[in-house]
Amino acid sequence: MENKVDRTCHQYLIKKKYEEADLVKFKISKQKKEKLTVRNFSFHVVDKENKEEVKRVKEFIVKYEYLGTIPQRTTNMFYATYKNEIAAALIMSSPYAFSNIVGSNSKDLEQVLARGSSCSICPKNMGSWLITKSIRYCLKNPRAHEYGFIYQSLGAILVNKRSGSRIEYAYRHNQNKWFSSRNFRKIGAYKRYAKEIGYKWQASWNTNGKMNWDLIPYHIADDFRFMARHEQRKCISRKVPPKLKYIIIKGKDRREKRQLLSLFKRHNPALVNEDGSLGLPYPKNRGTEL
Repeated sequence: MENKVDRTCHQYLIKKKYEEADLVKFKISKQKKEKLTVRNFSFHVVDKENKEEVKRVKEFIVKYEYLGTIPQRTTNMFYATYKNEIAAALIMSSPYAFSNIVGSNSKDLEQVLARGSSCSICPKNMGSWLITKSIRYCLKNPRAHEYGFIYQSLGAILVNKRSGSRIEYAYRHNQNKWFSSRNFRKIGAYKRYAKEIGYKWQASWNTNGKMNWDLIPYHIADDFRFMARHEQRKCISRKVPPKLKYIIIKGKDRREKRQLLSLFKRHNPALVNEDGSLGLPYPKNRGTEL
């Protein structure tokens, strides 16, 4: 295992990698790019029935987002275009585990900003602009070494400074794609293990993105867990810095927002500061950037 922690901002590296290609793709000069504002971009909501539109957004995320993957349990997709070409995209999904941060009855209120990225021609505030537009849409239509400066500009609440997995894995033949240990335990992974072992997958073994371990014979479940450990041992690993966990509390109107904030304070007294502000103090620097 490597002990050195790389603190380079990976999203920055990706933007630099495609900078020249982006200028050609969007037919724009460096001088004109510097003058662009969010007003030059158009906001779009993805129609899930439009397979071509979904494909375009997924391809953009895989190319420009550090993780290079699409999250499970996707709920909404949004994107911004310049000259009819996608310049930024955002994917929301259901949480793997609901936080109960504003109470136990908040499952229909929570969504995760699972993936998001923008290309090199976008202005610096593209991220906060796209997130704001996306959240407003969700409220009107109910159901990578990030230091969170986008979320801070939105007034998000920092609730955890040591969130996320501390170790990433990669297969030796593809060391450009790193992922958390969760990948070994996804439903898709278990289905692959079943096929490799020779078990016929039963529909009752998973429901709504979760494994129903109580419905799987013990010896089969034991084999699945063994395969997950075996797959993990095939990979190399590296340490990563802990992530920051922000939340954004919004309501359909001011009254509902006040109610949700009141619930947050009641359930998280340790995150209510003496001056009335909420959350942990924001970090002041971005670490090492090129």
